[in-house]
Amino acid sequence: CSSFPDVDVPDPYARYGILPNVIMTFVVAVILVVWLFHTGEYRRDVVISGLRKRCVRGVRSRGVLNERLLLDLSYLGEQGNPGREKTQVLKAFDELAALLQDRPQYTGDGLEELVYGVETTMMGGEKTGELGNFLKAAGVLEGIILRLQKPEFSTAPDTAIVLWTLERLGVASLELTSERAALAILQVVASAAEGQDKAHQFASERLFGIGRSALMGGKHFLVAVAALSKLEALAEKRTPLRGEVAADLLGLLAHFWASGTTARKHARSVLGRTEGLCDPSLLDCIQKAVEHQYRTAKFDTADKLEKMLKDLQVSANQVPES
Repeated sequence: CSSFPDVDVPDPYARYGILPNVIMTFVVAVILVVWLFHTGEYRRDVVISGLRKRCVRGVRSRGVLNERLLLDLSYLGEQGNPGREKTQVLKAFDELAALLQDRPQYTGDGLEELVYGVETTMMGGEKTGELGNFLKAAGVLEGIILRLQKPEFSTAPDTAIVLWTLERLGVASLELTSERAALAILQVVASAAEGQDKAHQFASERLFGIGRSALMGGKHFLVAVAALSKLEALAEKRTPLRGEVAADLLGLLAHFWASGTTARKHARSVLGRTEGLCDPSLLDCIQKAVEHQYRTAKFDTADKLEKMLKDLQVSANQVPES
């Protein structure tokens, strides 16, 4: 019987050690993570779709939005990641707002919880929306404003609620690297004043609020100038200059006046055009604006108005040397 010597057959993978096992484990882990991610997204989509459909049924059967379901949608928006997840909820709010407003029974009231949901989705928690989310939110609120631009909705409560929310979104959007969202929101606010004559006071206050916030820290002059321009356009349509629009326009000009030499130069230019809108005089209008801002507890603006008024009075009383 012949014997054969033992021969060691080399393992082709021996030189790789445990590398194949590591690679296989890594691939399985990646597949599992991707599966869990898409499963979570699918479940979220199903929940949002279900809440939306239940809200739709409530509007069609009872003519009102279910507040509890809206709160659930708001929570999903608040907890959603910036981008697609927040956009999903905003789209649901957009559809529900249009559905309610298109009903003949709609009287300009009933969207408070929905508008609150838009705000909560954008900045209610730690996950603030991104630029695309802010632009979508502005579009949702613009749609509500456009549907409110009918004579019977001239004093609709929903108009004031939407404008308040637009101001808060506009101020929050200043934290983004781009100013596109703030500029888009300013346009929506201004469009509310154009469509509803009695909404101009609400719109004026919101333009002032965004413009003043944009000037803080001297970082967003483009937004501040845009707000001032829209306030000036609003004032030109309602002469003589008085009331809320006068106080807001001159108040924002006072903030420009206190924001440096170049900003003051721009304020002087606008004041020159504004003088013709005042009755009896620009200085008299500024004094009334001081009193208005004091009555509404905007003391910082009142102080800046008084400083601008004193500077203009000194300038007016200066006698050129011969």
